[in-house]
Amino acid sequence: MEHHITADRVQEMKQYLKDHPIDPAWDWEWSRLGKNNIPWEQKKARIYKSILQDIGEMEKDPPAPPPPYPAKEIARMKQYIKDHPIHPELDEAAETWDISVPIEELTARSYRGILQKIGEWEE
Repeated sequence: MEHHITADRVQEMKQYLKDHPIDPAWDWEWSRLGKNNIPWEQKKARIYKSILQDIGEMEKDPPAPPPPYPAKEIARMKQYIKDHPIHPELDEAAETWDISVPIEELTARSYRGILQKIGEWEE
């Protein structure tokens, strides 16, 4: 792959990664919530790692499963469903994303689907 990054710059990025290793504690925020919640050092390290992988200077990571949902996020989704109960009479309309279905209903259904997928929903 052709690129215009100098060998010196590649070494700088590699050294930065050694000095500022990627902390898995930030994986959730990086993959789900947006990059604004992450310390600059973590953002920069992750960007450098991606660049080095893209230019063939670093081995690509094998596909990883998504990070687990934090307990706080699971509790928030469950609380939302309690506060906005799902109405079975809207099943057909919700399945077709009918615009008459309130957004709260669609959100509660989406959260229920996530919770079901991760094994956190009891009927």
